[in-house]
Amino acid sequence: MAVPIEMPQLGESVVKGAIIRWLKEPGDAVNEYDPLVEVETDKVVTEVTARQSGVLLRIVVPAGETAQVGAILAYLGESEDEAIPEQTSAEVSSSMPAPASTISRLEPATPAAAKPARFSPVVLRIAAEHDVPLVELQAIKGQGKAGRVRKRDFLAYLETRPSSPSAEAPEPLPEPAQEPLEPGAAVELSPMRAAIAEHMLRSVQTSPHVTSIFEVDMSRVAAYRQAHRQAFERQGFSLGYTAFFVQAAVETLRGYPLANASIKDGRLMLHSDINIGLAVAVAGGLLVPVIKQAQALSLAGLVRAIDALAGRARTRQLTPDEVQGGTFTVTNPGMQGALLGTAIIHQPQAAILGVGAIVKRPVVIDDAIAIRPMVYLCLTYDHRIMDGFGANQVLGKMKDYLESYS
Repeated sequence: MAVPIEMPQLGESVVKGAIIRWLKEPGDAVNEYDPLVEVETDKVVTEVTARQSGVLLRIVVPAGETAQVGAILAYLGESEDEAIPEQTSAEVSSSMPAPASTISRLEPATPAAAKPARFSPVVLRIAAEHDVPLVELQAIKGQGKAGRVRKRDFLAYLETRPSSPSAEAPEPLPEPAQEPLEPGAAVELSPMRAAIAEHMLRSVQTSPHVTSIFEVDMSRVAAYRQAHRQAFERQGFSLGYTAFFVQAAVETLRGYPLANASIKDGRLMLHSDINIGLAVAVAGGLLVPVIKQAQALSLAGLVRAIDALAGRARTRQLTPDEVQGGTFTVTNPGMQGALLGTAIIHQPQAAILGVGAIVKRPVVIDDAIAIRPMVYLCLTYDHRIMDGFGANQVLGKMKDYLESYS
């Protein structure tokens, strides 16, 4: 009997996904857990795998189209001779053409263009457990189709991996590519942009947004970073400022559980774990991978987690689990030079921290003018959960933590 392959739920708020490409063709033999199709949502690019062995009978939603969660993507049977179900009106209504800009983006520029190595979610998870940075992972030669790095390839690499990673710092990741826009043109929203628009509109309609802004002296953090950055580089990691802001948020949220809460079914939920979402700019939008149980990580652990998650976000290799479960979000518009930015809350969280650019400027200290690296921290919070007094306490604690960093 033919078994339908359905579009899975790939995130807390994901309702549809775009089919990038099919990895199997009708008539191909399929083993259980074989990847069948690549799917893109506003959060991840991931694979839908087979739940049983058999033969791919028919593809219902071709590459370049989108489908709702639960829609039938294809049918899998025990043999090629098995009866193929006729396409129903429900199948037709559950899928829809993707915007033209998305379809053109999914097609390679040239048929012979080389494709980068790709990694299964299992490989990415094991790599994170062994602290293998993305730059090292990309150097592994896969024996799978089109150079795919399989689990067995990665485990074989681990057996021959040097005891200490390369001392070379990872190459900087490329800036997100921007599609050329012509003035006066009408451009369809990509699936990612459309989903972001929907989420942001729902957030401002759900939560009354209020923002508090504090100014912080980063002198002690800057001194610590300068003293220890080479030690991190010898381990293959770059010690950026983002890790310090995430660490400050974690240490603060330990004592202010309202900022690490959410509202569900009319009840206030205080979360025991601190799961920090980190906004990462990618081509065409923004992804928010989540550092799970950040309260259990040291500064070095946070640096490794940020490096791994941001790298996978920019190469569109995040797994669905890595973009779910956040309880607080940090976004850093200062990386592009913005002095400050008031962000929109990532639902259903209580607050989001916006970090501005670190700029040296004159400040008055003990009635004397000094030049210090200063930064604005902007906490946007849900006024249903927190009041200004509590939000200012949260920012005040972050300020004290950073200005007395040791």
